[in-house]
Amino acid sequence: MMAKINESRLETNPALAEILKQKRALSEDEAAIYTDTSISFLRKGREGALPSGAAAPPPFIKVGKSVRYLRDDLDSWLDHFPKQLTTAQKGGAK
Repeated sequence: MMAKINESRLETNPALAEILKQKRALSEDEAAIYTDTSISFLRKGREGALPSGAAAPPPFIKVGKSVRYLRDDLDSWLDHFPKQLTTAQKGGAK
């Protein structure tokens, strides 16, 4: 299942949105946009500097000195988070 690119962060740059839909390996900046996380989270995750209890960061690869995130890995990483139900879906408030 392909994760949806966060539309609100890309509304001002439709060209970037189109590029992200086509690329297999994303840069740190692109991965942050694609997953709607911060660059700081990705960097700290690679450095092992996230606080205990924080979500595990997505896997990455190195191409020379460049850090890249594979789209399939990001999709799998996003899919591992539990989906949340609204109160109405849980049978709560009517």
